[in-house]
Amino acid sequence: MLSAHRVGTRLPQPVLRAILRSGALRAVTFGMICAHPTRLTPEVALADALALRNAPAFDAVARASRGYAFQGAPEVPVTVAWGTRDRVLPYRQAARARQALPGARHVDLPGCGHVPMSDNPELVADIILATTQGRVPS
Repeated sequence: MLSAHRVGTRLPQPVLRAILRSGALRAVTFGMICAHPTRLTPEVALADALALRNAPAFDAVARASRGYAFQGAPEVPVTVAWGTRDRVLPYRQAARARQALPGARHVDLPGCGHVPMSDNPELVADIILATTQGRVPS
């Protein structure tokens, strides 16, 4: 799915810019990865599209992730935060993550999609800080 999304970024930049000016077209192009794609400004949407297009490690990471399954026990604090409106890795799969990482803290991201930083940056920042500083978010 993400590879197909990346193909769409191959359009010429002026065409991408024109498409992403429209809230309705941003909703279509980013609707699979963001729960609230129209909250993205046209500038941010274009920057995200270009970052995806120019990601040098995308193909290598996609290949390496096929069939990958984490094994072992983390030696550092781990938080798994899952968007309740994730369409790439549906929320129902969070139960599988809870089984695979029982020692991790598991957090729901209400109303967030696959890229929760776009949907609720404050919540994501709070969860990261809670994990890295050892405190529980309010």
